[in-house]
Amino acid sequence: MIQIIIGGRGGQGIQFAGHVLARAACIYMNKYVIQVESYGAEARGGESRSEVIISDEEIPLVGVVEADYGIMLFQKAYDRYVRKMKRNGVIFADDVYVKKHSDYVKNLPIPAYKIALRIGSPLVMNIVSLGIFAGYTSVVSEEALSRAVKDLVRKEYLDLNLHALKIGVKYGRELREKKEG
Repeated sequence: MIQIIIGGRGGQGIQFAGHVLARAACIYMNKYVIQVESYGAEARGGESRSEVIISDEEIPLVGVVEADYGIMLFQKAYDRYVRKMKRNGVIFADDVYVKKHSDYVKNLPIPAYKIALRIGSPLVMNIVSLGIFAGYTSVVSEEALSRAVKDLVRKEYLDLNLHALKIGVKYGRELREKKEG
């Protein structure tokens, strides 16, 4: 069983990223999945999180207890949700929006926002980060994520999101190879 927390602020697509990840694992990889979301009273700018549990067996839990992985796209979310991580769990933290890190976990700074800007829109930072996560961990496949994006993204934004995913996966694989090499 793998437990993942995606954290950020309202407007960064945190809930959408959780939906894409859960759909990819459940529908396209035949895994058992629980996806729970939470966001502050402020619709935009408040803390937001999506918790996803992926397993080969039925899941007796209702939400993430101790996450193996975190994807954090905003400092306040990082500060709040790092406590839900396993000791030495891995957090993929955007290197623009998350500057302070905890020693409790392993931190992997990622350029999700910078990549999203480079390819045309800061709005795909969530998809870039999912790609990086998938490329680095192989918890969910690029193909499954791609199919889930195709299911959930409106046609006029599909090419941009698929490109963001592909670039993210490539970066995640390169990051893993550097770590292993």
